[in-house]
Amino acid sequence: MKRWINIVWFVICIGYCSVPVWACTEGSVFYYTMNEQGNLDKYGQKIIFCSPFTSEEKASILFENLFYKWNREGVWTAVPRNTTLIGLQLAEGHLVINVSKEIKEYGGSSWEQMVEIQLLDTAFSLPTVEQVTLLIEGKLDALPEGTQIHHIWRQQWKQERMKQDGEN
Repeated sequence: MKRWINIVWFVICIGYCSVPVWACTEGSVFYYTMNEQGNLDKYGQKIIFCSPFTSEEKASILFENLFYKWNREGVWTAVPRNTTLIGLQLAEGHLVINVSKEIKEYGGSSWEQMVEIQLLDTAFSLPTVEQVTLLIEGKLDALPEGTQIHHIWRQQWKQERMKQDGEN
């Protein structure tokens, strides 16, 4: 099913885009699914961009999917339901994501880690994003368990994810 969705996106792109296929870029929105053993698995839904969207528009599309497609078709997001995307800016590889205070409406450090993983993995799925900052209501602020997403670099995140994956 997941592979089929990716193929459909690609076919739509080929059939309706005026941009050559080789000029297409992709990004992914990362959700969670429940596996047969009852454990959570991360699931990336690829979106292929063949039209001349700016990098900022691509990021906006990815995050709108992450924030507003809550709990559908067996996939869900750890981002709290009432969280809104106030805005985002991408300049010189630095993506600044501004969200509402509702992003803090959850409990527990494991939930916070899932939110962090979804936000950063989704952001870094775009090749033009090199660092990410999360603003809450326009201000630098920590999530409830103390996690701050402030100038997180792609390489730094990649190393952190490899470390986390090694522990699991």
